[in-house]
Amino acid sequence: MVYWNKDAIYALSSYKVLAWPIGVWPIENDIFYSKIRYFFAIASEIWLMTTLLMNVYLACDNSSADPIDTYVVTSSAMLGIVKLTLLQIQRSTLSISLYSAIQDWCSVKDARSREIMIQYARTARIISLSLFYSGFIALIFYMLRLLPFAHATTNGRTFVLPMSCLFESVSNLQYVLITFYQVIQLLITYAGNCCTEGMFVGVTMHLCGQLELLMIDFQQIDRKHKRKGGSIFEEFVIRHRELLKLTENIDDSYSIIILTQIFTSAILICITGFGLIVSWHIHDMVMIMKSIVIMIVMLLQCFLYSYAGDNLRDQSEALSFALYDSNWYDFSPNDIRDLTFIMIKTNIPIRLTAGKFFYVTRATFTDILRTAVSYLSALRVMIEKQPERRRRRRIEHVTLLVIVSSYRHYLSPMASERWKDDIAYAITPFKLVAWSIGVWPLQVHNVFSLIPYTLGICCAIFMFIVPSIEFYLGCTDAETNVDCLMLICCGILGMLKTVWFRIYARNLANNYSSVMKDYLTIENTMERAIMRKHTFMGRIICCLILGFAYFSCVMYGLIAILDENKHVNITNEGTMLEYPIPSKCVMKYLNAPVSIHKVFCFIDTIALVLASTANHGNDALFLNVTLHVCGQVRILKANFLDFDVKSPHIYDRFNVLVERHKYLIKLARELAEMISFVLLIELFIISILLCIMGFQLILQLGKNNIVLIVKNIMVQSTFLTQLTLYGVIGNYLKSEMEEIGLSIYQSTWYNFPAKLTRHLIFIIMRSESPVTLQAGNFIVINLATYVSILKASLSYLSVLRVMVKV
Repeated sequence: MVYWNKDAIYALSSYKVLAWPIGVWPIENDIFYSKIRYFFAIASEIWLMTTLLMNVYLACDNSSADPIDTYVVTSSAMLGIVKLTLLQIQRSTLSISLYSAIQDWCSVKDARSREIMIQYARTARIISLSLFYSGFIALIFYMLRLLPFAHATTNGRTFVLPMSCLFESVSNLQYVLITFYQVIQLLITYAGNCCTEGMFVGVTMHLCGQLELLMIDFQQIDRKHKRKGGSIFEEFVIRHRELLKLTENIDDSYSIIILTQIFTSAILICITGFGLIVSWHIHDMVMIMKSIVIMIVMLLQCFLYSYAGDNLRDQSEALSFALYDSNWYDFSPNDIRDLTFIMIKTNIPIRLTAGKFFYVTRATFTDILRTAVSYLSALRVMIEKQPERRRRRRIEHVTLLVIVSSYRHYLSPMASERWKDDIAYAITPFKLVAWSIGVWPLQVHNVFSLIPYTLGICCAIFMFIVPSIEFYLGCTDAETNVDCLMLICCGILGMLKTVWFRIYARNLANNYSSVMKDYLTIENTMERAIMRKHTFMGRIICCLILGFAYFSCVMYGLIAILDENKHVNITNEGTMLEYPIPSKCVMKYLNAPVSIHKVFCFIDTIALVLASTANHGNDALFLNVTLHVCGQVRILKANFLDFDVKSPHIYDRFNVLVERHKYLIKLARELAEMISFVLLIELFIISILLCIMGFQLILQLGKNNIVLIVKNIMVQSTFLTQLTLYGVIGNYLKSEMEEIGLSIYQSTWYNFPAKLTRHLIFIIMRSESPVTLQAGNFIVINLATYVSILKASLSYLSVLRVMVKV
């Protein structure tokens, strides 16, 4: 009997709820009854597949079965059989992983370890429960077929599954029994698919938590851990080997399952997507919603594997970084030798595979999604060119939105600092910009800081809602569409950045506090020159992007006000006037008085200014502090390059540089963590906007509309500039971090003491894995990414240009 404490119940019980009824819960004591439930589930799935295929083969005239619906259910049943069979075969292997997880929960060392484990367990529950509930909603859509159950007749019966040909002539009692058994079959299919993914994500995320705990132990390793006659790394290496073995067990158990799931999901996404396009054309809303839910379930299944695989890889790679963050420079030569072997091993990360053919990461999920959407785009064009094509019904075209939640941090009031001219030069412009929207990280977070924050959020929301309503009312022409699209995207980005920068205020506060300390501890003119240079770059970026944004806002306001002079009878309440934010139909719908048109224009202009600050001002705030970190890395490079081996206290001085390197890595990680999700949404919006605006540009080129062409190009240039800034500075941060190793090689390392020379190896190894800005923690933001987005957008536009024959 396995003892479960309350934490283990919280982490694993939700997976047991689905796995136990179908007999695949690995650590069940009563094996006999477990196998009975398992064989019943397998027999039900086989019978489900057989009856569905027989119904397709019969193809009777009165069948209302949708072939796409049949393919979805048949494929799900086939997946269920594969998953249940492999889980039964790998029962002992999975039980080892689950027993290990329960043992870990029952032997938590301290509150901090428990907090980390709970955090990963919570993430696993959120992902798995999202899949469970989405699958249950899809199940409910199939149950909706039973709505006419009470009025069913012999000639017109509705089954839960498309089997009307096979069971054409059955009695009422038989009909009820068949329907009841079909519901059971669907429940088994649902449980078989969802419990497999649930157990996988639960165990895998638990391993990620254990790897993070091991990483913390590596960081805090010290001579006090040393056993008599042994190495200080012995217990940690043993634990590392245990986790590697558990990871291999998971990979062996799920490799074929992942391959089958990805292959089947990719095909079903395309099939159901085709059905969704057809359903959209015939306006079958029930089938559209059903298709969307099924698509979300399949995407969640693929995402779940890729997300867990990526996290496992990241945590295993982080072990080598943790070793570098320890006090390795105080270790004995023998311990450093052992450390080298550990780092060599951790440089080969843990990766989950699909059938041992390819690695499963979020990039894999992105490739599947991109290929499927490209295929559906081609199908949509083909269907639109053949409007009288055979219209069946069904399924799918929708993209998922991953909601990531975070914790809010509040800061204690800043003590008064000695503000020099350099500090004022470096911080004051960005403080004024950030303070105006309530996101200045060093402010006291009270009601007074909440007022500008709320105002900035409201303006960004206003800039998103009003153009959207204008779209809905159908009052926009081609030129107004450009403005509406631009304002909606700016509103979304401004709202997201303001909220995110407030949530991650701690990260920004740490970095800007570091800026102040760095200026107060300048040692020589060389350091000051480097810091002032990077500050100047940040100020130039701030002035350029905010200056252009504010100029555009004022021009929008002036154009709307001057447009009033074109109307002679301005007292006519039926007059449709222009506004800085396209909203003439909204104002008309709200019966806004024309007499105070100028007041509305002024309010719109203020809203535009604040929303632009929320978007571009936050960019300036982030890019400025990122450039400062780059400047500090450059100073560190110079210190490594000019390191003097003849001065006294050589080891102490070198250790100070190592600690500084670790501190800068920490600051850069905080910035990368803060901006990750924002960059993902920004890349998504800009990529879509480039394609939409580019398509409109192609159409306007055919009409020789010079005004709209110029306006379109300016809007695209604005967003491309925003993307370029992140790409250039992200590339700059990466290159500066990498060049730490080069600066060490360029120093007089051959004159260093032997012990110090050995230390250099670890610094060079660490610099080979630099901190980078990433979108969603899987798309590196650099010039290569920027070029890739441009290339993909231009390829898409080239195809469109050929299609429209411009």
